[in-house]
Amino acid sequence: MTGSLAACDGSRNSVAAEPSIGVVPTVTSFVTQALPLDRYQASVEENRTIRMAHDILIRDCMRRIGFSDYTEPSAENEHLAEKPTKFGFLDEGRAANAGFHDPQAVDRQSPAHQDASGASDSATSNPVEIAALAGAAPPGTDATAPAATPPGGCTAAATRLFREGLRSDDRPLAADLQAAAEERTLADSRVITATRSWAACMRRAGYTYRTPADPLTEQWAARPTPTEIAIAKADVVCTRETNLPGIAVAVMAAIQREQVATHRAALETGRSVIDEYVRKARTIIDGGSG
Repeated sequence: MTGSLAACDGSRNSVAAEPSIGVVPTVTSFVTQALPLDRYQASVEENRTIRMAHDILIRDCMRRIGFSDYTEPSAENEHLAEKPTKFGFLDEGRAANAGFHDPQAVDRQSPAHQDASGASDSATSNPVEIAALAGAAPPGTDATAPAATPPGGCTAAATRLFREGLRSDDRPLAADLQAAAEERTLADSRVITATRSWAACMRRAGYTYRTPADPLTEQWAARPTPTEIAIAKADVVCTRETNLPGIAVAVMAAIQREQVATHRAALETGRSVIDEYVRKARTIIDGGSG
């Protein structure tokens, strides 16, 4: 969009003063928390709209080169689920059912799901169709895409067509700032103190972890075990007991308010690029292009 964090904020190693945070909220859900940088990034619904438009352009390309029955995949609404995070875990139900695993991945591994859906979750298993989509034969096959297949396949062609006439969004400043805000939040003394309290709580439960990020990188079994589930449930208890999320959210919100004040003009420009993408996507979905 407009510049990068390095260009705007200087060295990543520079030390910023810890912001004042005021009253610390009691956070019971991560997904309902609104932060200042949210406005400058595409929402879940906006991303879905853009994905739907891109899929329509892929469909039109595929049909032009001979795949008359090709149908774009259904762009389902992304489910905003509570997840284990670097600032703790808040979903007791997910912890009890899936531990630190993705519940959808666990469900896909279940015999009932496999019996109902078949062995393959891929959108297509036709090597020629895959070659037309990607512009190259899938590994292990000698499939040949139709001669009319555009460079890079229909997926790349759809991306080029969609971006035609639009400004680049390759360097989204808001995402850079968000990552920097998370780094500063993790290094904030108040968050570090709360994290130590979380670790002490976990020790009392019989588990040794320095931070909530540690279980996220552990090599768990393919499916949740009783031990993993017990640790995940303890994580939820300790996360709530220490209100680590509330302290982290308060700190991150304060940092992001500073970032928005410093970079408002560039962030507004970036937001206008997202608006352009969404407008074009809606035009495509409504049948005005592609």
